[in-house]
Amino acid sequence: MWKLVRLQYISKTFTSQKCLVEAVALPVTKSKMCSYSTQRQNDDHKQINESAFSTQTFLRYKRHLVVAGLLAGTIAVYEKWKKKFNDISIISKVYAVGDSGDKSTFGLREKFNFIADVVEKVSPAVVCIESSSLFRQGAGSGFIVSRDGLIVTNAHVVQSARHGEVQVKLSDGKKHTGKLQVLDSASDLALIRINAVNLPTIKLGNSQSLRPGEYVVALGSPLTLSNTVTSGIISSTARNSKELGLRNGINYIQTDAPITFGNSGGPLINLDGEAVGVNSMKITDGISFAIPSDDVKKFLAKADQYKQEKLTLNKSRPPYIGIMSLTLTPNIAAQLRSRPEIINLDIDHGLFVAEVKRGSPACQAGIKKYDVIMKMDNFDLNDYEDLIRAIKDKQMVKCTVRREGKDLEIYVKPRYPTD
Repeated sequence: MWKLVRLQYISKTFTSQKCLVEAVALPVTKSKMCSYSTQRQNDDHKQINESAFSTQTFLRYKRHLVVAGLLAGTIAVYEKWKKKFNDISIISKVYAVGDSGDKSTFGLREKFNFIADVVEKVSPAVVCIESSSLFRQGAGSGFIVSRDGLIVTNAHVVQSARHGEVQVKLSDGKKHTGKLQVLDSASDLALIRINAVNLPTIKLGNSQSLRPGEYVVALGSPLTLSNTVTSGIISSTARNSKELGLRNGINYIQTDAPITFGNSGGPLINLDGEAVGVNSMKITDGISFAIPSDDVKKFLAKADQYKQEKLTLNKSRPPYIGIMSLTLTPNIAAQLRSRPEIINLDIDHGLFVAEVKRGSPACQAGIKKYDVIMKMDNFDLNDYEDLIRAIKDKQMVKCTVRREGKDLEIYVKPRYPTD
């Protein structure tokens, strides 16, 4: 007779073979069986002897039992974790790059670097633009929209080059002299042509289909550094130009993708590799704006018409003080307060000064970036239209300005555009 102690575990790991671990006691002899038969006459003795036998058996083979238990436990833990990792399919895929450099399988970088995929697709069509005139120099970005050398950029990037030269540097390092074809100051768009063919292009997408929260990539060439990339999401698909202190009727795309200095004129790209906007301006970190691609399409459709027109200013246009502003609302004020460079913004109404143009009436009067203009001649300012009404036909206006928690009175002389 054999007394067996058996532990078994079925594991899929070992090609579905049955793993059996046994701890086997020594065979019980016939003399011992007789002894046990005699002792059964006394129940108490039986219990004692059986207990003693079990104890002796356990002590003699306890090492086998411990090893068997550890092995079974190890197999169970392995199976548990193997199942978890198999449920996450990406764990099973790793790079296997041989001496030839070929990738036999795909890894996390290859699978999830969608931003890099977009950049790789469109960056050859992004250009750096440098413009100069007798009194001024400018630099920015642009992107190619036709294979025969037509380039879209911002008007303010090339404004100084109306009567000067525009140098265009392609992504491959080649330089071309570009000719300004069309410039529309109202929409802040311009068209340049270079003498080249078979160029890479970027397709204009449908900006009307954009949704808040959608991923976008901003490309450009700040400080003539080619193909600088930032990314973020769409914060708003239609920020009215009046809220920004502009009167061009454009509903701007707001994004938290940083549009850094020199990125103006570059494309704002969706994940399909289409240009859904033209990078235009930055208010502060996390709040930037782009001209929608649908407006760019309208601009291109009217390019011939713009070409025939002389882009001149006239006195029928309203006066200005030379600021780029943002209409404060509780929501926008809350976003601005999170920026470390904006100090003590304790109000949520008025015009937030995002930029002061050099040499403008506001600059000469002492208005600074990040000021909030609350009143003009004691009239509250709720949007840019209020500012236009307040300075119309005025030689001087008194501005109530909030700066870092303190109220100031600043006198500004409005100026009319000149020919």
